[in-house]
Amino acid sequence: MALGQRGGERQEELWIPAARVARGPGHPFYDQLNKLLGEAEFDRWVEERCRTFYAEQGRPGIPPGCTSGCC
Repeated sequence: MALGQRGGERQEELWIPAARVARGPGHPFYDQLNKLLGEAEFDRWVEERCRTFYAEQGRPGIPPGCTSGCC
């Protein structure tokens, strides 16, 4: 069979939305730690201390604490 000459066969999508991926229940210690760090605005504190290392131009860095692309 020549390259690009498949007979009507289609490949299934490879991408899965993050919302459909199963998540475990987590751990109470880390749930409480995340809550405390959020209340103390720890991410903002770290961002201020790291500001001198951020690029002036180009693609901005990923904010500290952002693990799910939510930021």
